[in-house]
Amino acid sequence: MPSLQSALTDLGVETVITTSLADGVTQARRALEAGVGIIACGGDGTVAALAAEVAKVNGVMAIVPTGVGNDFARHLGLNAKNPLVSLDLIKPHGSGVERKVDLGKIHFPNGKDCVFTTVAHTGVDGAANEWANGVRFISGTLLYVLAVLRTLFTYRPKTVTVRVGEVTWTGAAWLVAVGNTRNYAGGMIITPGAEVDDGWLEVCLIKKSSLTRLATRFPSVFRGTHIRYPEVEIFRGEQVEIESEGDIWANGELAGPLPATVTTMKRVLRIIGPAT
Repeated sequence: MPSLQSALTDLGVETVITTSLADGVTQARRALEAGVGIIACGGDGTVAALAAEVAKVNGVMAIVPTGVGNDFARHLGLNAKNPLVSLDLIKPHGSGVERKVDLGKIHFPNGKDCVFTTVAHTGVDGAANEWANGVRFISGTLLYVLAVLRTLFTYRPKTVTVRVGEVTWTGAAWLVAVGNTRNYAGGMIITPGAEVDDGWLEVCLIKKSSLTRLATRFPSVFRGTHIRYPEVEIFRGEQVEIESEGDIWANGELAGPLPATVTTMKRVLRIIGPAT
C-alpha cells in the first residue's frame, strides 16, 4: 500500500486511508458531492459499494485492484496481479477510456436493495463463501477452490424456484448464479456469456447430481466449459426471481435471505478502463 499511495500522490491524486467499508462510502460521497471522480483501491466488495454511490450521481470512477478476488476488475481487463499497472489508465494522456457498464441489483421483500458488480449467487458457493471469509492463512483463487471442495462434502442441494422471463424452473440444485460478469470467486468463469454492457444477466443453474460427478467436473468452471454438461442450465434475462431456503451472496459478502429478485441496471456506471 505505501508504494501505491506514493504513486497516486505523484499523479496528484488525494489519497484517503479508510477505516471500514462504511467509512469508504462516506469519503466517496464527499468527493462525489464536490464533483470529483474517485479511484477505488480494494477488492470486489469495496468496488461494488463505491460503484453504487458513483452510479447514483452519474459520477466517474477508476479501479486499482488490491483485493482477494478482483473479479470485476478482471472482467474489465485490468491487471489484477500488478495493480500499479492500472495507474497507466488514469495518467494524463494515459491509455484509459471512459465507458458505461451495467450493475446488478438484488431486491428483497423487506425493501432492502443490494447493488453488485459481478455475480449474485446462492447454494454451495454461498456456503463456501461464508467459510472462506473466516480464513486468513491463504487467499486468492486457492482459497476459493479449497472452500468449495471443503463445502461439497457437507452441503446438500436445496429445492429452488427460478423465474427468468417466461421460464420457470423448480427442483433441487447445487447452486444458482446470476452474472453481470463472467467470473467470480477469484476467476471461476461461472457465467461465460455474461457481458457488463449488454443489459442482460446470465443465469447458471447447476442441478442436483452426484457428489462425485460435481467434484470431477468442478475444474471445468475455470474454463467456462461446465455449461456443456446436462446438469447445467443457462438462462438470460433482465430480471431473475429466486425462491429457496437460505441466503443470497454478492461481492463476496452476504446480501440477505431469500426470496429475492435480481435485476440489471443498464449502463449506469461510468468507469475508466482499458480500451475494448
